[in-house]
Parts: sequence; C-alpha cells; structure tokens
Amino acid sequence: MEVMLAFLMATVANTVLGVDGGVLADVQIGKLGLGERAHFWARSITLFVAAVIRVAMIFLVSSLAFLLEPQADLWWLPNRWFSEHPEELVWRNLLLFLGAGVVMAIVIYEYWHGFQEAAHGSHEHEAEHAEGSTSGLARGFRIAFALLGVQLLLGVFGVDQVFLMMSLMDIDTQFGWMVTSILVANGIMIAGMVPISRIIRRSPHTKFLTLSMLIVIAVKLAIDGSGGHFSDGLMMFILFMLLMNDGAQALRDRLVEKRRARDQASAVA
Repeated sequence: MEVMLAFLMATVANTVLGVDGGVLADVQIGKLGLGERAHFWARSITLFVAAVIRVAMIFLVSSLAFLLEPQADLWWLPNRWFSEHPEELVWRNLLLFLGAGVVMAIVIYEYWHGFQEAAHGSHEHEAEHAEGSTSGLARGFRIAFALLGVQLLLGVFGVDQVFLMMSLMDIDTQFGWMVTSILVANGIMIAGMVPISRIIRRSPHTKFLTLSMLIVIAVKLAIDGSGGHFSDGLMMFILFMLLMNDGAQALRDRLVEKRRARDQASAVA
C-alpha cells in the first residue's frame, strides 16, 4: 500500500513538473518550422528520450552525492548573491540556478530575433533556396543540433524530478516502480501537450505567449536555485492564466473579424 501511494504521488508530481519541460520542448521544436505531424513526432520522441535520460540520471545522481553537500562559500557563485540563507545551499541549487540563466538567455535571444523579423522580415526562406542541393543536409543538421539542445535543457529540468523520485522511493528496492512512474508521467505529458500545443500554435500571439511562459519557468528555477520556494501549483496556475488570457484575446480577435465581415457584407448589400 505504501509503495502504491508513493508511486501515485511520484507519477502526479512528475506529470506536473514535466509541464515546464514540455512547454520548453514545444517552443524550441516549433522554431524548426516542421509540419504539424512532424512537430508532434519530434516533440513526442524528444520527451520520451528525456524520460529515458531521466532514468539514467537517477543512477548518476545517486552516485554523485556531492550534489547534496553544502555549497562552497565562494563569493563568485551567483545563486549565493540572492539567497537569504546561503549557508543552506547545496550544489544542486547551483545547477538549477544556472539552468534558469540558460532559459532566460534563450528568451532574450528569441525576443530580439522576433523583433528583428518584425522590422526586417524573415530571410530564412531565401537562405534555404540559395543553399540549393545542400539545403536538405543543412536542415537535417539544424534539426539535430536543435533537438540536442532541447535534451540538454530538459536534463536541467529533470534534476528536480530525479531528486523527487529518490525522496519518495528507495532506488535499491523500488527502482522498477520509479521507472514505471517516469514512463507513465511521460505518456500523460505527451498526450497532454497535444491540446496545449494546438492552443499555442493557433494563437496569433504564439511566440510571445510561449516566451512569457518560459520567463515564469526561469524565475521558478532561479528561486529554487537560490534556496527559495516557488511552488509547482503556483507555477501551473500562472501558466494556465497565461493560456487563458491568450485564448480570450484570440477569441475576441475572431469575434471582431466576424463582425467586420458582417458589416462589409451589409454595406455591399
């Protein structure tokens, strides 16, 4: 009974914690310009591989005990600058804080790139056309490197899940349950990202919506990395409200377009 309870708790927690990684993967893969079906398979395979890597990380982290040891009292460690109790920080906190920096760097770059596209237009199509016969190979390398980058980022997000699993279950006697929990949660995430991705991709404000979601994720990682507490429930609520706000804006825009179409039809008649 205790094992089943721990399994259910771990599965629910892994699913909730997996949302931020799923959003990140969807954003990064969305930049590749794949079709809807290819986008689905690329995201699904990426999330599945991330789950397999997470299982391997359980072995790795369990052997790297220093991640739970007190962090060195060095002034140049950035997460100590923002901590109220830096003496309580462990090396895992630094890993989460650095992950927040990586995510925020992606957000800043994407904002800059989006404004550049708005001001000067996108030249990706012309560049691909100019590449001629090598465009297919170049695109393949671009996709491979992008997916590799996503896996590295998902590895950072997976640290919390690994420690959560190790706190709920014993790796020596319940490893099978731990693997099953990760795979079940991953399956739920893959299915759950389908409607979430459709909402995001159909919105005219898709890019900036997803960037806003990534900012929330980066803030959570930074707070956790500096020894604070940003609850997963609060993060989920904020992400849900961002989606709701964007959905309401999209619905309003659609209603405005329908009204204008009716007005034009009435004017012609």
